[in-house]
Amino acid sequence: MRRSIERVALLAGLALGAAVAGPVGSAAAAAHPADARANTDRDRGAAQAKAAKKKPARASKRARARRRAQVVRGRTGPRGAKGGPGPAGGRGEAGARGPKGENGGQGPKGDSGPQGPKGDTGPQGPGATGIARDMTPTPSGTPHVLGRAGPFTLSATCTQDGADVLLTLFVAGPAATVDGYITREGLGGTNTTLVSGVQFADSSSSPVELVSVGTAPIRGPRARYSGSIFTAAGGVQAEGTFAASAGACRASVVSYPFS
Repeated sequence: MRRSIERVALLAGLALGAAVAGPVGSAAAAAHPADARANTDRDRGAAQAKAAKKKPARASKRARARRRAQVVRGRTGPRGAKGGPGPAGGRGEAGARGPKGENGGQGPKGDSGPQGPKGDTGPQGPGATGIARDMTPTPSGTPHVLGRAGPFTLSATCTQDGADVLLTLFVAGPAATVDGYITREGLGGTNTTLVSGVQFADSSSSPVELVSVGTAPIRGPRARYSGSIFTAAGGVQAEGTFAASAGACRASVVSYPFS
């Protein structure tokens, strides 16, 4: 391609020189062959320079490759908008169970709760003796033997004294000491009496009064005894309830021997 351009430029320069020089030029060229060659070389250089000015600059190899890529791929468009969140994925499978962790430290002790109500009396335990007796009041107050409590014999009388009924509990046996509490319930309310270290001599033939209740306000119709009757060799722990009413008396005692 370059050689063709040079040839065309040479021919154009020769034609132009011939036209300008005319016959004189031709004659001068014939008379001076060396000058003619010099003129021809000069004209050829001028023609090449002119052609070089008209020829566009050749693009670099990288630019040509970029243009070819643009022709094949098309130009890059503007950046698209951000897409919305996709739908939630399905629930994955449960992982394997991890190892058991270490036991934590013992926590602080909690506050004590309020005291609960008193429970019902439980069944009689082994070695215990239960005594219960219902009696009808009599003017003479006939003694009723209730039973044995360790080395002691318990008895009671239910006496009708006018409009009042009096229930009295007696204990008979070797010399002993009595400790405990007697709680009376009467028309005036409830009061508790402490019985501590009360001693009595041998009462085998003459029973000793332990508890009494009555319908008269001075005594109270109901009473509870909780304590012990003991000797140097042992004794009994006793729990008893006693009640007197207009037509009946009732005594109930549970005792536990100890040594």
